[in-house]
Amino acid sequence: MQRRTLLKSSVALMATTVAAPVLFAGHARADAMADAMAVVEKYAQKVTAWDGPTTGPKAQPGKTIVVLAGDLKNGGILGVTT
Repeated sequence: MQRRTLLKSSVALMATTVAAPVLFAGHARADAMADAMAVVEKYAQKVTAWDGPTTGPKAQPGKTIVVLAGDLKNGGILGVTT
């Protein structure tokens, strides 16, 4: 490959790399922002009914539940373990 061809190719690649985010930024950001807003709207509403699991294994007498926690300074984890 000649030096001139390499130089032209390098300049073209650099120009494309710099220009691509500017040319396509509006479309990508609009979709990502709309997706983020939809997620926030879904989970920011007040929940009046439980929508989690309603079935599962039955509690068994004499069995122990083990909780692995990084540290017990977190109030949520500490509350579960006591």
